[in-house]
Amino acid sequence: MLSRDEFDRLVAAMIPEYGPLVNFLVASGFRWGEAVAVKPSDIDRETCTVKVRRSWKYSSSGYTIGPPKTKRSRRTINVPADVLDQLDYTDEDAWVFRNALGGPVRYPAFRTIWDRAVAKPSWTHRPRRTICGTHAHPG
Repeated sequence: MLSRDEFDRLVAAMIPEYGPLVNFLVASGFRWGEAVAVKPSDIDRETCTVKVRRSWKYSSSGYTIGPPKTKRSRRTINVPADVLDQLDYTDEDAWVFRNALGGPVRYPAFRTIWDRAVAKPSWTHRPRRTICGTHAHPG
């Protein structure tokens, strides 16, 4: 679990393009595959909610898009307006979180950026799961 100060230092150390994704993961509690599968049509800015409709999965045959992990994983989550305001809604058919080529952000690429960011401040290596813990235990 990250303290608020640690979280702020982490976001400041990330490349700017990934800040909204990290903020979204912490604010929403989405699993990685769910977060990077969000499209603008999943977001209702009026009610500040995001629907979990799909998830990216990786197997030996590569990446595939499919339903969330379980039936109960299909859900609607409240996300603060200030977090939703950081997101890119310019292309209704595109992923909200995209890589430089316009495709979905893949975990290995994110992990490289994460590792660089956590190496900068004075803390020990922390895995991405810390983001989930930060959501579960806001502090």
